[in-house]
Amino acid sequence: MLIRREVVTGADYPLVAVFNLMFTDFRGLAHLVAPAYTGVSIHSPLAGVLIPAVLSRVVSNIPATLLLLGHVSSWTALAVGVNLGGVGTVGGSLANVIALRLTGITAKEFHKITSPYFALLTAVLSLLAAAGLYPR
Repeated sequence: MLIRREVVTGADYPLVAVFNLMFTDFRGLAHLVAPAYTGVSIHSPLAGVLIPAVLSRVVSNIPATLLLLGHVSSWTALAVGVNLGGVGTVGGSLANVIALRLTGITAKEFHKITSPYFALLTAVLSLLAAAGLYPR
């Protein structure tokens, strides 16, 4: 630190914080908020995709998965939903945060690409889920 000060001053501390959050016990955090949604059970394939997708856009896909485990009756709907939600926003997935930081593009540029993609995927998956075709 004394010899190479630029290492300390040039570090990407927000990205380091995100990596630290990766090691947070999200399962433990899920148990803290569990009383708020005790007894909630999602059986509809459409809701099983859309609820995880929306929650993933807000809290990212890993914590959304852990919060909804045991509440979505279809693990495939949960998996599709959290992956879909991870596409839409910078915070939806850690991979999005890393891509944004490494490429140097703005969040506005990122969302110009991902928002239409998310809308198209959501529409297609919603139609398939409503028809009972996918996911099962």
